Amino acid sequence: MKVFSLARYAFGIAAGVALLAGCSANGTTPSMGGSSVAPQNAGGYHHPVQELNREIAKTNPMGKGLPASRHPLAKSWHHASPAGTTGTLWATDSEYGSVDQIAYPSGTLVGQTSGFEYPYGDCSDKSGNIYVADFDLETLYELNSSGSVINSFPTGGEAFGCSVAPNGDVAVTNFDPGDVVIVAGPDAGQNWGGEALDWPGGFDLQGNFYVECADESPCSTPTLYEWPHGGSSWEHLNFSHSIGFPGGIQEDGKLLGVMDQNGGDFQNGIYLTKVSGSTATEEQAYIFSGNCSGSYIDDPSSWGSLDKKPDGVSKKKLKGYVLVNLDCFPSPLEIYGKHAGSVTGSITPVAEEYDHGVTLTHP
Repeated sequence: MKVFSLARYAFGIAAGVALLAGCSANGTTPSMGGSSVAPQNAGGYHHPVQELNREIAKTNPMGKGLPASRHPLAKSWHHASPAGTTGTLWATDSEYGSVDQIAYPSGTLVGQTSGFEYPYGDCSDKSGNIYVADFDLETLYELNSSGSVINSFPTGGEAFGCSVAPNGDVAVTNFDPGDVVIVAGPDAGQNWGGEALDWPGGFDLQGNFYVECADESPCSTPTLYEWPHGGSSWEHLNFSHSIGFPGGIQEDGKLLGVMDQNGGDFQNGIYLTKVSGSTATEEQAYIFSGNCSGSYIDDPSSWGSLDKKPDGVSKKKLKGYVLVNLDCFPSPLEIYGKHAGSVTGSITPVAEEYDHGVTLTHP
């Protein structure tokens, strides 16, 4: 597995080992069946804790690994959203092994789906279903609007993030072995291999899929690649922006939102990009400042786009972004205007939460 060239620091290994002492070394694969079934783990990890910590630390330039401690939830729950709710934010929380449902704009915690081991990136479709990539269980879970797990898809690798195509294809990016798997939709079963193609990719409006890769051939440095709709291989794109450290990719209207986790001094940014042929051109850069001691916003996987339409539907008039800030603890969901910059609002609905991905649906 790859080791990115930037400096890293280990995070939480000793605490993680202490926490897991006496726990099962193997997590229990979630069982699916019935409308209210949630993933059920054993309070431990599927992978050896040291191995998992090393893998997680490779996903971001700060080398952040496992949470220093964990508080797995005993059961899932769901309440009605308060009056005035215009959307639901779904945040993946590795501290509690849960997916947290947060009413927007009030920031009220209205539910939690428990039993995950290391939920990372998430995404949603136009029907309001949510997909959650569990890095440790190597599975993508599908949740309905109440937070109940209604389906699961083995991914064959460390599930890192997901994206839903206009035709309904659901793609999962695996950090290791570094491939993209179509787990549902008309092209289910396809595997777009590529050892270095690791960070969560995304579809555009035409069904083309894009991903940032690094570390191994063909990506000696961070590079942008495309799998054209109906294509049979990856195509290298000449990107006008020099990627410091790879991150996620999401559709942003007619443009691609290309995340760079290290745009300079660990500044995290989304670079709105136009693709024409083999050329990808940065049209606009949105840099996120953050509210804590550093400017780094840990979001290698997924972010929420605020709009009248949910994240699974094409954006036309983007109002802002919601990103996770792991430079703070507990890690808040920070709200930015459509041009990014400084934080305009912050939501921390759960004590000691350690979030990674976030997506938006409408109630």
